[in-house]
Parts: sequence; structure tokens; C-alpha cells
Amino acid sequence: MSELVQLKLNIETSVTIVSSGEYRRSRTSQKELSAAKSESTPTEAETGGPLPLVEVGVSRLDQGIMIQEMIREEERLVRRMAQDVLAGQRLGNYPLYFNFPLHIQFDLTARCNLRCLHCFNDSPAENPQAESMTDDRWRTLAGQIIGEGGVFEACFSGGEPLLKKDLLLEMLGLFAEDGASLMVITNGNLLDEKTVVALQKFTRLKVRLSIDGHNAELHDGLRQVPGSFHKAVKAARLMALHGVAFEISSCVTPASLASMERMAELTHELGAGNILFDMLIQSGRAAKNKHLMLDLAQAEDFYTRLKTLRHKQAFVSPAYTGTIPIQSALSGLPQTSLLIRPNGDVRLGCLAPFVIGSVLTEEIGEIWRRKGIGAWEDPRVREYLRNTDVVSGANKGLVNYLDQDVRLDFSSLTKKEEGQQDLPPKYTPPSVIPYPGFGGYENNKQDLSLLSLSAKGTALKAREDGYYLLARSAREILVLNWTARLVYRQLDGTRTIGEIAQELAAGLETEAETVKADLTGFCRKLTDFGLIKLLPTKVTCAPAFSRN
Repeated sequence: MSELVQLKLNIETSVTIVSSGEYRRSRTSQKELSAAKSESTPTEAETGGPLPLVEVGVSRLDQGIMIQEMIREEERLVRRMAQDVLAGQRLGNYPLYFNFPLHIQFDLTARCNLRCLHCFNDSPAENPQAESMTDDRWRTLAGQIIGEGGVFEACFSGGEPLLKKDLLLEMLGLFAEDGASLMVITNGNLLDEKTVVALQKFTRLKVRLSIDGHNAELHDGLRQVPGSFHKAVKAARLMALHGVAFEISSCVTPASLASMERMAELTHELGAGNILFDMLIQSGRAAKNKHLMLDLAQAEDFYTRLKTLRHKQAFVSPAYTGTIPIQSALSGLPQTSLLIRPNGDVRLGCLAPFVIGSVLTEEIGEIWRRKGIGAWEDPRVREYLRNTDVVSGANKGLVNYLDQDVRLDFSSLTKKEEGQQDLPPKYTPPSVIPYPGFGGYENNKQDLSLLSLSAKGTALKAREDGYYLLARSAREILVLNWTARLVYRQLDGTRTIGEIAQELAAGLETEAETVKADLTGFCRKLTDFGLIKLLPTKVTCAPAFSRN
């Protein structure tokens, strides 16, 4: 029967591996899965204690009981993730790397209409070269990304992205048509009713609205523009009125720490789906205003208050330290994201001050494949991560978004250096005889498909990426291996499971009953995830999605 391995790759997204088994070899058993995991990492008995991580991120807040408990739990989570991913790679059920990022953040502009004391990327930028990406260049970039197979999530930020409202709406339309989930990060001051109505049509959009305190005194004091609180609140009410999904992001300072519960109450009143409370980190302008950051005792109080709030209010999202992203990168988990700045620079992420190329001079797909896949193994990146405090974000060397970004040239990513790993080899699918009527799909060629979910009236993004079919459903990414993908494409709604099994068995030189048993379990699990639907007229399955 099918094997499922559930992974948490980051805070927002879970990945489920769906494996239908390779019919020309014995199918993976739980025993084999456990054995693969045991080969990946030494057991606790062998180490005399908890399994060690590859390297440990630094935290100097080493006396806060609540904080240390969180860090230990997050370390355990990353350890389990690393073990499961490596086990899946050993079994051929999980890719060594992704041929294209799954998530891209677009900083459409470096300009901003506010002057926030805590801005993590130090917007607005005064340098005119910071705006090298013209609207036409952004459109060209979107076309390249969609041509590569698209992304599962496109996030738009700045600066303030609504300063380029027309471009923002156009980019949202391009990626919405391609089936991606959408996120817009905004201060809300430019969200008038006309703009909110324009956002209504994007059914997979969520707006992240920044409100830093339950009153104007707290919010405007940080944002440095009088009236910004009332404009943000008005934007929230407009989105609630017109059915635009949104969440609130609230930075907590010593001044607002005691009023977190009142901020949660405001969130509920405004109709936001959830609220994310965050401490400030030493990045950008916040590094210049350290008096706004919580000290050790206040940080401990923050996490304690947040834990209490989460017990009371389901819409309060959990807060994490930087342990998970830092340890995930250091543990060698496949990376999935990029950030593109308004000057064309391609950054490893918001909090990693390393540039791997420019979309002004090179296509995004080439940058990712030649540089992005292996960039996190660069010694300078690993050194930066090792020396970053997982709570405050402080680094012994660079100050993110204040010091100049480090440019990682191609030679530095491919040259063999001490402590640096080689780029992972291309994964080769095992030898399996395909079903003769399957068609002439070429391995290692990305084939973008936009699939419409007929059962629920929403849409799902799917991409064939070499050996795998990747599909996004709600907050999950489903990874179908070669055989699972082959079976999935036979579910056309015209044949019973038995009929499909007979035809597959003939092509795979396998007993029909064996294929039928595996196919039945496979269909049951995919039905649970909403990928296929059972037709009531007869015992058969069909994809829940029709190709547009």
C-alpha cells in the first residue's frame, strides 16, 4: 500500500510525499522507511543523548526558561524534518533539490510612504539606483517565472507595494491566472475602497496588514506619520466588508508589550483571520533603534503572554525564534525560496544578506540552477548563519540591510573549498516500465499545468518537475513520485479501478491484484487530500481537477 511521510518544511507549509510504490521492486515498507532514517542520523543510544544537529545557531539569551524551551522544541522539529527528508531521498521519494523555487518574494519598490523606526529593510531608499526594475522589467520577469513552470506562492512587498498599485494589480493577475497563491504585505495607508474591490477577484490572495499597537499613540509613534493608525484600521474594515482575506502583523516593543491582549481584541473586532505578533530583530533601521527591542526579561514575558493568548484565542498565530530557518539551512534541507529586490538583485531571503545574481543580466531560472541550489552551502553563508542570534537576529559580522550585501559569484559556489559541499547531483529516476498509453513525457523537463478543482470550486497549482509532480492544496504541497504520477494520470473518470489496474499491470509486468490493491490505497489517500474524487455512478476515480 502507499506510504505517506508528513513533513513540516516551514512555518506556513507542510509537504506530504505520496508514493505509490515502484512495481518492479518490492514496495517501501515501514521497516524500510525506519531503516533509511536510522542510516541518515545516529540514534540517541549511539550519541548518549538527543540527536545532534549539523551545527547550532547561536542564542545569547541563554537564561530565559521559556525561550530555551522553544529553541529546544524547534531544534527537535528540524531534526525530525532532516531525518524524514534524508530518508525520503534515500528511498527515492523526495528530491535532492528543486529545479525552480516554490516561493518568490518581489520587493516591487524601495520607496515607502511611512518612516518606520523599526523597518527591517531600511525603506525608503534614497539611492535612485535602488529602482532599476522598471514596470516592463517586472513584467518580463513574471513571464520568465511562469514560463519556467511558475511558483506556488508569489509574495509582494516593498517598501510599500501600493505605491506601484497598477503594477501590483497586474502582477497579481498574472500569477493568479497561473494558479499561484498570493500575498501582499502592506501598511494599508493606500488601501482605498476602489483598490480593495479590485483585490476581491483574487480568491487565493491574503493581505498582511501591519498594525503595531492597539491605538494611534503606539502605532504612529513607530511609523512616524500621524494618522497612519486610523488609515490602517480603515483598510482592515474595508477588506472585511468586501471579503478580502487578511491577517495582521504586529511588532511588539517595550511600550506595547503589556497591551498584547488589547491588540488581539482589536484584531478580532476588525475581522482579520489571524494575528502574528513579532519581536523586532536587529535588521535595517531597527538595528539603529535598539531601544525598541525587547531585553531578555521582556522577551521571556513576550513568549509567555503569547502562549497564554493562544490558549484563549485560536486566531493568534504562534511565534517562533530563528532556529527553524537557520537550522533548516545548516542541515542541508532543500531550499525553496528567493527574494528579488527593486534593483534587480536576487537575494537568498529577507534575513540572509547574500546576492546570487541580478535579473537585469540573467534569467531567474539560470540564476537558481547555477547558483541558488548550492548557495546555502557557501562557507560565508554558513558562517553568517552560525553567528546569528536566533532570538534577536544580531550577527557578529554583518548587519542585515544596513551593511552592503555580500555578492556570491559563480566561482565561489562551485569551487571546492574546505567545509563546502558539492552541488547535489541530478536525481535519476529508477528504471520502471511505463504504461504504454502513458504518452511521451520527457523526464527532467518541467511541464506547467493549471488544474481547476471542480469539486470545491477553487484552483490548485501543479507542476511536473522531472521525477515528481508537485501540487499545492490549502497549506500543503503534495509530492507525487514517478509511479504515483503515472497512476494519477490514468484516473480519467471513464474506467473502474480494476480496469485501470489491468491495463497498468500489463504494461508493468505485475500481477493485476497487486496493482489493484496498491491503486485502491493510493486513490483513498489522494481523495483525502482532495486531489481526486470518487464518482458515484461506479467504483472509479477521477482527478478533481480539469486541465485548462
